[in-house]
Amino acid sequence: MGELLVVAFLGGLITGLSPCIVPVIPVVMAGGATDSSKARPFVIIAGLVVSFSLSVLFATSVLSFLHLPADLLFWLGVALLGLLSLGLLVPRIGEVIERPFARLGSSRYATEGGGFVLGLSLGLVFVPCAGPVLTAISVAAAHHRVGATSLLVTLAYAVGVTIPLLVLAVVAQRATTSWSSLRSHLPTVRKVAGVVLGVATLAIAFNWLGALQRDVPGYTTALEDHVESTGTACTQLRQLSGEHQNQFAAANARLEGRKATCAATDSGNSVSGHLAAGATTTTTTTAPRPTGTGAKKPTAFMASKTNLPDLGRAPNFTGITAWFNTPGNLPLSLSSLKGKVVLIDFWTYSCINCQRSLPHVEGWYNDYKKDGLVVVGVSAPEFAFEHVVSNVESAAGNLGIDYPVAVDDNLATWTAYNNEYWPAEYLIDPTGVVRAYDFGEGGYGTMEGNIRMLLAANGVTDLPPRTDVPDKTPTSDAITPESYVGYSRLNNEVGSAVIPDKTVVYHQPSSISSNSLAFGGTWTVHSEEATAGSDATLGLHFTADDVYLVMGGHGTVGVSDNGRHLTTLTVDGIPKLYTLLSGNALQTGVLTLTMSPGVEAYDFTFG
Repeated sequence: MGELLVVAFLGGLITGLSPCIVPVIPVVMAGGATDSSKARPFVIIAGLVVSFSLSVLFATSVLSFLHLPADLLFWLGVALLGLLSLGLLVPRIGEVIERPFARLGSSRYATEGGGFVLGLSLGLVFVPCAGPVLTAISVAAAHHRVGATSLLVTLAYAVGVTIPLLVLAVVAQRATTSWSSLRSHLPTVRKVAGVVLGVATLAIAFNWLGALQRDVPGYTTALEDHVESTGTACTQLRQLSGEHQNQFAAANARLEGRKATCAATDSGNSVSGHLAAGATTTTTTTAPRPTGTGAKKPTAFMASKTNLPDLGRAPNFTGITAWFNTPGNLPLSLSSLKGKVVLIDFWTYSCINCQRSLPHVEGWYNDYKKDGLVVVGVSAPEFAFEHVVSNVESAAGNLGIDYPVAVDDNLATWTAYNNEYWPAEYLIDPTGVVRAYDFGEGGYGTMEGNIRMLLAANGVTDLPPRTDVPDKTPTSDAITPESYVGYSRLNNEVGSAVIPDKTVVYHQPSSISSNSLAFGGTWTVHSEEATAGSDATLGLHFTADDVYLVMGGHGTVGVSDNGRHLTTLTVDGIPKLYTLLSGNALQTGVLTLTMSPGVEAYDFTFG
């Protein structure tokens, strides 16, 4: 227990030093600067710790029980921050806010009480970077396993994550106290702080600072992984979240890719690794998947009508931060879907593997929903921009997705399934038991056959014809593997050595080796992406039919193949997948991209 609290505290502290706290910094500093009381920064942080801890542990359950929107507390926090901003700008409003505390008999209670309300409001809108500690807490809360251990771990994490904020609040407060010019103009300072708080509130509400958070968890990732991924800590975190009871555990080695850190530290407790783009591995099963305790016997669900195995009880949706394409955008639960055949599809919108598989999933949903098939797309983000719900919802609309979508921001449901692939499908029978799964592209005919089998076993006697969606899964082993441009996963660059987070002029070599890329001109290479400067070029030696690149920002990209100009793309807005080259046969060549300043390049994928 002691080690777990230390890990939770250190994990929170590391998170508190990461870019994801940027939106709340001006709020904390403005709040600290509005009063000369030395206690005010501590009161603000105390309010933040209390509301953040309570919201993490109990908000989901309470809102679900009361059938209230999942984002109600967030918008309540935004409204309170806006009200406090007005209170700083308009003294009479501030007096009304502080009046309940003034009744305690001291003006000091009033001002510090206002600081506590500020902290409470901030805790409702503060969503730090998710790591194994926060994920374990979220899983425990979602499964109503909140006890003394969960509470202490949450408090330790919250204290750790708010210490950097406390330091900033103290600095702001000391500046107000120490500088006589500021102290003598405290009413003006309060009004300036009110403006800052108001702008920060709008930034939080409308995610104006999302671009600044694109490196989340960025430079702290390795350190956080090291602290939170020790064997003992992972064991205790699994016990906290209840993962040790999960029946989706296969004895396969960890491969590269996005995953919950602790789930991957023990190869006996994790599914095989991330599907690199372009890979075609398919593992749709009609035989029991290996588990730590042996496969269970088939349930009584019309066992004579299906030869599909019992792969264990399906975990419920856990830690989902937003829903859409449901009635009122309200959450779904597997218990509410009993009696239906359910297909859960883990996806992320910038993944080309997902984009190639989505027409099949959409086809199944459209053809079989009247017969009792429910599809739930679980959006499990890989990049920071995929955490933005509006981005996911917009991309889903563009991709034609009209079935329910759950935004798994903290990868809590991903972790509950021990999943490690994009895309991945889990097929659940009407009693809530997983009967088949499929990782990656391909295998669509087998999965559709399994869907039809379960629908027939559930009493459907007149099924429509099978869907007729072309399978565009790449079949060649020679295709260039997925190539990341950000330095955290950049492993195939040639030419000038990459210098992280610095604006540097790179010199592209005269030739680029196979399956490699090279920077030319001015670039700033970040953890997840690289941002083009003046005269920026990006060379890539590829083998594929099709070449794609996730890009964001604003500008143009000229595309040349072996020196022959192909097209000029316009990049505008949130990052998404762009087609650089589309062909009908496997080809090898060197693509040269000429990028205008401000264009962001994330990830090459191939088909």
